[in-house]
Amino acid sequence: MNPVSSDKYDIEQFQFPLSINNQWEYIQKECYFNFNPDSMKSDNWPDTLVIKIEQKITAECILHDTVHTYLIRENITPIVYTLNREFNEKDLYYANSEDGLYEFGYYLRKKPNSWFKIKPEKSKYHFNNTNRNHSDYMKSNMLFFSKDDSINYRVPPIQILQYPLEVNKEWCFREHPIKIVKKIVGIEKVKVPAGEFDCYKIQSFYDFDEDGNWDENVTVYDYMSQFGLILRKISSKKIAVSGGVNPPGEFLFYVDHELKQELISYNIN
Repeated sequence: MNPVSSDKYDIEQFQFPLSINNQWEYIQKECYFNFNPDSMKSDNWPDTLVIKIEQKITAECILHDTVHTYLIRENITPIVYTLNREFNEKDLYYANSEDGLYEFGYYLRKKPNSWFKIKPEKSKYHFNNTNRNHSDYMKSNMLFFSKDDSINYRVPPIQILQYPLEVNKEWCFREHPIKIVKKIVGIEKVKVPAGEFDCYKIQSFYDFDEDGNWDENVTVYDYMSQFGLILRKISSKKIAVSGGVNPPGEFLFYVDHELKQELISYNIN
């Protein structure tokens, strides 16, 4: 259901739409290719994985007794997903302020069961749950399970967007454990199953090895409109997969990974 025409809004008057019952549905497709050695490719690593992501703002929540946030609840439905592992569904706590959109906390449901590693010759960072959490990590969520049912608070809160949105504006998304900077690199008209939208194109830059240079084997773009996230594209080259749990087991193989998350429907109040 897409009840609001995109012609109603001026892209320059952007603010992320936080309102009770706003909802978004996405189809996310992940592809794995260039296995090295090729003999490691098997039925456990299909070429394409597909899931449906549903997000809905279900409540207003007060955090730390003073911070007014909106709870975005995520549900995931596998469509083409043969890997034997669980999914990480999230509750996210977002709030708009004069200078941007912030995430103040999150809660994860379900538990990962394996590990992912990027560029082991240079990087010390690992990713829970071989493929799915690699995608979460590259989407800049960097999520971890708490020991109980409590919210994981972002201290300080992370700035998802910096207002006003302007081409060439950049901001530091986080400094640790790796540095991530976001930059608005342009405005593009994007066509997805939900329709056609004028979007800010936002690129994320990663410095995994802390050498002061952005890593060229990772490319992440978010396409954002007044109706929320419209499209996300992620490309990761030469991901090193290792088996086992924490600590990671023996190195198994390299693989390239691409992800595309498209908006298929939305309902904005």
